[in-house]
Amino acid sequence: MKRAIILHGLQSTSNSNWFQWLKTQLEAEDYKVWVPDLPGADHPEAGKWVAYLLRSSWDFNQSLVIGHSAGAVTALYLAQSLPPTIRLRGVVAVSAFLPVSPDHELYSDLQDLHSMPFDFEKMKAGCDNFLFVHSDNDRYCPLEGAIDLAKQTGGQVSLLREGGHFSASENPVFVAFPRLLQMMKKHLLV
Repeated sequence: MKRAIILHGLQSTSNSNWFQWLKTQLEAEDYKVWVPDLPGADHPEAGKWVAYLLRSSWDFNQSLVIGHSAGAVTALYLAQSLPPTIRLRGVVAVSAFLPVSPDHELYSDLQDLHSMPFDFEKMKAGCDNFLFVHSDNDRYCPLEGAIDLAKQTGGQVSLLREGGHFSASENPVFVAFPRLLQMMKKHLLV
């Protein structure tokens, strides 16, 4: 059975943005899909989120992990934290970012997200494919961070013009995200 996990970001839930829409679309493609409500979404820490995911009964082997914002960062940490016998089919990192600087407007909320260093060799050992979906006008997550992460993982960047942070609170159109599904199909992740 094909499996996918969708991870929300800062101040979000499993019902935010396009997450339930994507769940329905993937289920139509015969995926078993899990969209967990990650604990402490107002002040995320990827290490705690990864531990929460790994304590579940979910079968991560050959799962597809789609993360948005802090959830995208968590998806990367998950890939590097898996036992050597388990390998993700792919990570789709929507609006991924590097650690934020103290002058970032969300620093107080995100300062603990990158609580452990990235280990790109372990990350690549834990995942077959990396796709970074980013906008050219995301006010929270600079495009340069996604480009750097793609370079470090051997992943690809798919740039969407004028997409902002791909958030329904910013743009109501993002209760669905058909372009994301198209990109995932184009890169053979669905």
